[in-house]
Amino acid sequence: VELGHYDMAMPAVNVVNFPTINMALRKAAGSGMGIISMKGARPVVTRGNPGDSVPQWRIDKLNRAVPGDHKLPHKAYLFNLQNPYIAGVISDFRSEEMIRENLELVGQKIEIQRI
Repeated sequence: VELGHYDMAMPAVNVVNFPTINMALRKAAGSGMGIISMKGARPVVTRGNPGDSVPQWRIDKLNRAVPGDHKLPHKAYLFNLQNPYIAGVISDFRSEEMIRENLELVGQKIEIQRI
């Protein structure tokens, strides 16, 4: 942001690192820089290998931030979609079903709880 060389950035943004990155997102957006969030769900609530465990504290934190009945990866995606400093969110598209489910989330407004 300070250098003024970039029009956009693609940082990893998720419920785990949100407290430390949100101020930078605000500053970037305020300067006119576009932010595209990546890694919103992985590695927060999913792992690449079947059987790999996710720490319970991450799941608990996401459930506190995004209450309701959505699947955990959808909660993680919704968490980023609600951030006014983020212009776009990259999500996993491993199947046609995932594409449909993720697209259904776009435009939903939810109340994010303080974390």
